[in-house]
Amino acid sequence: MKHLLNILILLEIAPLLSSAQDSVFNKTYGQIGYNYGEKVIQKSDSGYIILGNKSGFVGNTDVYIVRTNNTGNIVWDKAYGGSEVNWAEDIKPTADGGYIITGYMNIPDNNDYNIMLLKTDSGGNTEWLKNYGGSNWDFGHSVVETADSGFIVAGETYSFGNGNNDVFLLKTDKNGDSLWSKFYGGSNTDIAYDVSVCHDGNFIITGYTNSFGKGGYDAYLLKITSSGDTLWTRTYGDTLDDKTFSGIETQDHGIVLTGSTMTFNAMAQDGVIFKADSAGNFLWAGVIGGIYNEEFYDILQNSDESLFMAGYTESYGSKDFYMVKTDKDGWYNFGPTSGGDKTDIAKSCIPTSDGGYAIIGTTERWGPGISNILLIKTNSVGYLDTSYSYITGIDEHSIRNFSIYPNPVSDNLHINIPEERLLSDIVVYNYLCQVVSKTKPADGHVTNIDFSGFPEGIYIISLHFNETIINQKVIHIR
Repeated sequence: MKHLLNILILLEIAPLLSSAQDSVFNKTYGQIGYNYGEKVIQKSDSGYIILGNKSGFVGNTDVYIVRTNNTGNIVWDKAYGGSEVNWAEDIKPTADGGYIITGYMNIPDNNDYNIMLLKTDSGGNTEWLKNYGGSNWDFGHSVVETADSGFIVAGETYSFGNGNNDVFLLKTDKNGDSLWSKFYGGSNTDIAYDVSVCHDGNFIITGYTNSFGKGGYDAYLLKITSSGDTLWTRTYGDTLDDKTFSGIETQDHGIVLTGSTMTFNAMAQDGVIFKADSAGNFLWAGVIGGIYNEEFYDILQNSDESLFMAGYTESYGSKDFYMVKTDKDGWYNFGPTSGGDKTDIAKSCIPTSDGGYAIIGTTERWGPGISNILLIKTNSVGYLDTSYSYITGIDEHSIRNFSIYPNPVSDNLHINIPEERLLSDIVVYNYLCQVVSKTKPADGHVTNIDFSGFPEGIYIISLHFNETIINQKVIHIR
């Protein structure tokens, strides 16, 4: 059993810069309202596909995909959804160059939720959208493409099973038609958060359970065949809560899981790595954390067998992005954090082609929305940029050549738009997402907004063009 030093280190030291320094950045995405980052994929051109969710002031949540270039600037973005709630949790590239997305969607006629499966082409255009479930709530948390070009979705079901909610697996063909579904669990709570393929063509399912194990919640690991038949199940933990959200097969054909633990001499709720052999037998647990709470949501293994996790820490105040690298045996190497006085949570991480890492999640500190998607790109030793920029236009040129000044503003805010752009409306929102003014410029290019009668605080200036909406945060002072 391994216990790591309970140390949180913020690596913002100039000597740690490598040749990948020019690719180190922080970018936020999203507009007014709530925006949430879930997953990130790197493309062959070193750009990124970002999966998120977004909602405005009215209506419900939509699935949101952003395609960026290698520096995080938007190439295109797409939203998917209608009057119902559509929430995405996982995205994977498919063999045909497109993407498969899972999550859940509201079914208004039944007043419940079904598993959502969305297939797009390489440009993010919808090929098909399907839902699956019973008369109660059913959620998809992870998806993987299978050797026959179909898909396996892992999640949870309240419609079927033995208890409150059970692990639920769904197998479809390449067109999303259901081939089989199975549930696993006992009389209490059993949830699958991740499905991953192994070298032998079988699959591991990672989550947690309080139907089995030693007490509280225990980490839950299943290995199944491509037909959904159980090869074995394992639990890891002790009498207090132990939860896992991500699991992968390692290069030695063992398995690592990550999540949180309140056992193994944890100081509070600490981040944890569980290592098992190829048969799921427990080998060791590595505990990582400070005096308050930590939790990891994703884990990857590098080519040198080292491990990298992403999640959050509360040991420096509010929840902050927390990114930790260990060696193959779980011994701590570094652990940068990023955040402020509000909530910032990392949900997913990937290795990048230049040897660094890309981490996606949600921030309440940066960007124009109440919460925003945050993409952090580090170099190979975890160096973080300390500056942030937010992107809300459809391409990186859409916010050039216009000016909003002064910022902070005390009375008149001046807005100048270049001649080639025609501005239709300017809407001002306060930070409660309430409209405080709406202006239609006479010539479409230049206007002033009188802030003298507004209370002090943060406002969003929303510039409405025919082809897009661009938001700018301003601070009003007296």
